[in-house]
Amino acid sequence: MFRLYNRFTGEHFYTSSLVERDSLVRVGWRSEGTGWVAPVSGAPVYRLYNPYVPGGDHHYTMSVRERAALVKAGWRAEGVGWYSGGRVKVLREYNRYARTGTHNYTADPREDAALVKAGWRSEGIGWYAVKAR
Repeated sequence: MFRLYNRFTGEHFYTSSLVERDSLVRVGWRSEGTGWVAPVSGAPVYRLYNPYVPGGDHHYTMSVRERAALVKAGWRAEGVGWYSGGRVKVLREYNRYARTGTHNYTADPREDAALVKAGWRSEGIGWYAVKAR
């Protein structure tokens, strides 16, 4: 899973697509390399997009209930982004003060701890990966 960062919106974006990654890098996103290795099958992780905040925002969840609530609130369901499986925890953090990039996802427990120390709220395990970067 490729991890990218938009310095103008503060959003991290995650994709398994080389084409999507390269397209975003061409328009100014910074590639941060590989975030984790996702399995080729397993439980789906859904990708959603909020077009109503400046610069847009993406969210990723395994929860069908959370996906449905976000779609009802106006987010666009973009289908399955990747799958969950393996033993590596991908952790989820939330920044209630951000307008975009409100969530971060990382397989690095040090990054998780640093964000929580900086005021982000830990939301626990988002899903599982086969391997950390």
